[in-house]
Amino acid sequence: MPTKYSVQPILKALRLLDTIGARSHDMTLAELTQESGLPKTTVFRYLQTLSEAGYLRHNQQSDRYGIGPRLALFATSSREVAQLRRSVRPEMESLAADLNLTVNLAIGMGTYIVYVDIVKPRNAPHMDAHIGQQHPMHSTAVGKAIMAHLPPAERNAALDSVLAEMTARTISSPQAMRRHLQSVKQRGYALDREETETGMSCIGCPVLDATGYPIAAISLSALDARLMSILDECSRRLIEASGCIASHLQATAIRGLSSSGTENLGKDRGDSILAVFGPV
Repeated sequence: MPTKYSVQPILKALRLLDTIGARSHDMTLAELTQESGLPKTTVFRYLQTLSEAGYLRHNQQSDRYGIGPRLALFATSSREVAQLRRSVRPEMESLAADLNLTVNLAIGMGTYIVYVDIVKPRNAPHMDAHIGQQHPMHSTAVGKAIMAHLPPAERNAALDSVLAEMTARTISSPQAMRRHLQSVKQRGYALDREETETGMSCIGCPVLDATGYPIAAISLSALDARLMSILDECSRRLIEASGCIASHLQATAIRGLSSSGTENLGKDRGDSILAVFGPV
């Protein structure tokens, strides 16, 4: 119940966040206006402000609002993600040092991925990626590595949404993406060749649990020409690293160091990793 110290506009905006976080899908302005009972212009201003601050994500193609990257930052404090980062960090640092490339760790969140850790060498080129940031699953190497290993129902659900064109090279056709994901699964890694950011490319591998479910993914990022010149070495090292990480996580769960282990991290990532703002 509001008190004399409550700031009503902030309280109302937070309730909009609660409403969106409690849904399994993004919401329109009309839906949020109806749910909140607030004037449409007020809801619109709150949504635009929250989107500008990064707490919401506005999909301009569908004109819907979903949970944004700033809220995803809170996911990094969860027990499962903390365990994941501790387990993966040594491999990430080794890859970054040996290959002089940026190494990324990401988890899936609906049709997006969230970066939960990044290791950059000193002379790494600037990239449009930071911890807590979201990128579409279909345009990123980590996202495609995850999506290729999802159960068919989950993969189809991800492909049923609009596949936004991030650059001129983004695969935006669901049919083409399905074929692409088949080749990703066969060769063991995914490529993003300037599909998310012009000039930058990535190679990504999934981190699988004991059942083969993708609980996360790691990737190497560099300028396109640089990455393609050492692609064979990158794919070999990344596949080896993801296998080592998966084995370590499974062994950790078996020893009981985490009551939820990697099982929650994979199959219940929407509820356990991002529980701070509700299901996605």
